[in-house]
Amino acid sequence: MNARTLKEKKKQGGIKGFKTTWPLYVMFLFPFVWFLIFSYIPMAGISMAFVDFIPGSGIPGFFTGEFVGFANFKRFYDSFFFWQIIRNTIVISLLDIAVNFFTPIILALMFNEIISKVFRRIAQSITYLPKFISMVIIVSIYKEFLSLSDGVINNFIAALGGQRIYFLAEPKYFWIIFTLMNTWATIGWSSIIYLSAISGVNPELYEACRIDGGGRFRMIWNITLPGIRNTIIIMLILRMGTILSVGLEPILLLSNVNLYSTAEVLSLHVYNIGILRFDYSYAAAVGLIQSFIGLIMVIITNFIAKRVADFGLW
Repeated sequence: MNARTLKEKKKQGGIKGFKTTWPLYVMFLFPFVWFLIFSYIPMAGISMAFVDFIPGSGIPGFFTGEFVGFANFKRFYDSFFFWQIIRNTIVISLLDIAVNFFTPIILALMFNEIISKVFRRIAQSITYLPKFISMVIIVSIYKEFLSLSDGVINNFIAALGGQRIYFLAEPKYFWIIFTLMNTWATIGWSSIIYLSAISGVNPELYEACRIDGGGRFRMIWNITLPGIRNTIIIMLILRMGTILSVGLEPILLLSNVNLYSTAEVLSLHVYNIGILRFDYSYAAAVGLIQSFIGLIMVIITNFIAKRVADFGLW
């Protein structure tokens, strides 16, 4: 078979293959256009971090405004609240990783051990429920629990003879309050991916372990956890990439001026400066710092995972 004939056959095979797989390309087109419009084209606005952009002076694009270099970055670094904001963001994020990253794994393991299918479905539905409730409602419920006058927590403290505590006015309580609320709101939904990974573990391994005399805890430790190890590593790498990305909505709804010493994080600072004060260039600079550090954390975490567990995203 000469080279010309082989080339013609490859061309015919490519056309024939496209005729049979064109619906897949059409399905791919929609998410591609979505990401292009809402994720990639807006990246032109990054240039605002390096210019003195004035609202109304034009469409934010490539250097719309007077070029100021790294002045906006220096301004953030020299600000009085720089280290406080960085500290709050890192501490809240690390607490969230320490609690909210591992609790969904534990919950998924518990669901997997429930024998009754009816009880398991009911328990799963209850834990998934906060995902389908507005964050405004979740925070409102949480505030009622912490209410000074008739909150469940303070009523319990008063019943024990203690002094009622105004939790939402004491900065020292905010970190743990936010972490527990975020865990309650996301633990059920976050456990779904681990339940899916557990369902992919070979059932014959459990049977072999049972024949060897292994109990439930031994099966979890020696079979289930190693079986979902790669999923855990991937989720940890992705989570470390958002170490400086504490959600704005729950922070904004739960915090107040009295709590800013421990509640003001990067996302809230960007909101206050960029949206409320219309200082878009400064807000873009802070957001770019946040994204850059997230990228560095992903690279570092992936490198460590490759060295320790011989598995990573790339």
